[in-house]
Amino acid sequence: MNLDYSAKTKIMKDVKEDVGLLERELDNAMNHLLPLVNEYLKDVRAARMAFANEIIMIVQSTRQLNEITKTAPELIKLGDAVSKLKDILTPEFTATLEKLTRK
Repeated sequence: MNLDYSAKTKIMKDVKEDVGLLERELDNAMNHLLPLVNEYLKDVRAARMAFANEIIMIVQSTRQLNEITKTAPELIKLGDAVSKLKDILTPEFTATLEKLTRK
């Protein structure tokens, strides 16, 4: 295929115009997409921070529950001791109340 000079010049001019059009379209796309990507990244960061805060609160709650449950056996022992003491003192306390109320 043997093209003359004017045909080659026209093809080169058309290619140059197409490249210029593509450059403008790419610039336009970048100008529209970059702000959208920045907003998206801000939203992602905010979601990650919120998620991280939730995890921190869960960890803190877990630690607090662990501290509470550490004392649970001691509280159970104390409750058992109070029940035993109540069983021991109740008859004596009842007798004392009866004596006091008779007077």
